[in-house]
Amino acid sequence: MACLLLLVTWLFALVGNVLVVLVIQRSRRVQSTTNFFVLSLAGGDLALLLLAAPVEAARVLSPRGVWLAGDSLCRLVRFVQLSCMAGSSLVLVGVCLDRFYTILYPLSFKVTRGTAKRLILGAWAAALILSAPALFFFHVESVRVSRPGREEQEPPSFVTVCPTFIPATHTPGLVYAAVCLLAHVLCPVTLLTGGYFRIFRHIHSVRTHARRCAGHNPVPRAKVKMVRMLAWLTLATLLLQLPYVLSHAAYTLAPRRRLTPDAFLAAFLLLLACAALKPVVYACSNSNFWRGVKETLCMSAMRCYRLNNYTVTSASALSRRNYVGVMDVTKEQDVDVRVSEPGVAFNRSKVMDKTAWPINGSALPSSWL
Repeated sequence: MACLLLLVTWLFALVGNVLVVLVIQRSRRVQSTTNFFVLSLAGGDLALLLLAAPVEAARVLSPRGVWLAGDSLCRLVRFVQLSCMAGSSLVLVGVCLDRFYTILYPLSFKVTRGTAKRLILGAWAAALILSAPALFFFHVESVRVSRPGREEQEPPSFVTVCPTFIPATHTPGLVYAAVCLLAHVLCPVTLLTGGYFRIFRHIHSVRTHARRCAGHNPVPRAKVKMVRMLAWLTLATLLLQLPYVLSHAAYTLAPRRRLTPDAFLAAFLLLLACAALKPVVYACSNSNFWRGVKETLCMSAMRCYRLNNYTVTSASALSRRNYVGVMDVTKEQDVDVRVSEPGVAFNRSKVMDKTAWPINGSALPSSWL
């Protein structure tokens, strides 16, 4: 049953995050600074799904939780798990900063694409540095196992396992567990709570003032909707990651009260559920995401250029019949979809040729007088 849950959750999360990456990369209508952060979150989830989840599933399938992947993969899997959780939390802090300055200071400070990329790189660099000690603390161990009630009758047997907790045998393990709890949970939760509280308080005050003063402009609904979606996404991510971090901290700080293997398996399932939930939140909160999914699935060989605020594409006959958008790409259209340079896009020669009267001072008709 546990393996089936792992498989279903893993497949759902993998398909959803792959679609998120494809839609943001190929559809221009969803390319924004905020979606760069969303793309980063999807990349972190894919790393967790492809590098850590298969090995964990193999451990669940093996009898008595025997680790068969070797010492190097044991260290790598634990490092990936911790770094993906830390990276997601820090990227969400970057998302909160982006929305904070966009809504509270829209004119004085603007988060550009370069700023967003630097925030993302800084978040993942900090996550990798914070998770690097996991390569030292985690390693395969030999554990004695025996059936209950027959410890004295049967000879002892040993199995190789990869610990799912931070060992507390010495002081560095305790310090690292405290650092993980502080960096993964306490600091991000404090920053995110304060940031979103300021954002929603500003939105409420601006709306209240706009009702009283007719000339005052409220915050646009699109921005408010985006903030709500990101707030729900942040809350769901932190709640689903919290059991995994708390199980590590509980086992490390109180090693005598050993947790069952099912507790760690349930916490890891919640991590996969978190990766599967994010695409659902995007789809339910953003209509452009669904349109981008349809374009991605129906137009595998498209070349895009921007017409006003929409994406017009060139595709095969089958793709044109299945096109979902605001403009039909047909053979009768006199639009050169192969050229996307700004100079060609603003070329008025074709428009001038089709005018009723030539735009030329020396070629005015005689009836003009």
